[in-house]
Amino acid sequence: MSVTPTATAIIELDKMSAYDWSAEPVPPRLTPSPGPMPQHDVYEHPPTPPLRMSIFPHPRQSTWHVNVLPYNPTWSSQFEAICYHLHTLFTTSSPPAPYLSIEHIGSTSIPGISAKPNIDILVTFSSKDNLNAAIEALNWEIPTAPPFTKYTQIPRGGGIPGRESYKIYLPEFSPYYATTPERSVYLIADVPENVAGRVQIRCYRTVRDVLRNPANVDLLREYDSVKLELAKQAFQDGLQYSASKDGVIRKVLLRGGWSEEEIDLKEQLTKREWIVDVEEAY
Repeated sequence: MSVTPTATAIIELDKMSAYDWSAEPVPPRLTPSPGPMPQHDVYEHPPTPPLRMSIFPHPRQSTWHVNVLPYNPTWSSQFEAICYHLHTLFTTSSPPAPYLSIEHIGSTSIPGISAKPNIDILVTFSSKDNLNAAIEALNWEIPTAPPFTKYTQIPRGGGIPGRESYKIYLPEFSPYYATTPERSVYLIADVPENVAGRVQIRCYRTVRDVLRNPANVDLLREYDSVKLELAKQAFQDGLQYSASKDGVIRKVLLRGGWSEEEIDLKEQLTKREWIVDVEEAY
């Protein structure tokens, strides 16, 4: 795919570079959810909570909750900037990490739907060796651009088998959210032996493509409504939140040509990994 940055992407990168990030604290995502906002004098510029806060307020004792924001039309250009960065990293690393595609997935890739302020990115590879080279590139990268934080590797693919998961977490009330949200990068080897990974690739693409299709606006509205309702609730973790969307995701996948049996397999793969993680954690 072409990853030449558009003028919009370059402008977004310039905006990021214009901010002084040297004093910006970058803690990991906290559980339970963050406490009171820091005092304004901690920042060079006063923080702007509405950029980060969920549509719905949550009690301090919430274990885990989803921050849902209305669709932001700049998310696509922000993806382009991140895509260009990843392309440069993977093609200039030693060894290089040739990839098949870098794709925008998840709700931020679907115009008109509410979403967590997090850019989800799928990177596919033609071999396990190329995937391993990408893992090395991300693990050894020295950030030279905002937000100057490294990608964090999430153990066991973040609970999803067949993939490697990397995230950049940002401060809860950082002005950085005015420029770009968090991001998640999923690396998957698109090879026959990675059955679980191929199921995830197909799922990511089907959900995105079905909900982008104007003929499926009914499902778009239903999915948006479900997300907004779930944003009012507290969960144990992100996997429990994802499982709460299984019903509407099943409708989307059926509309996209999946069989009931294929959807059952997709759900079983995720839940099996989830159960293993919980058992090992205790």
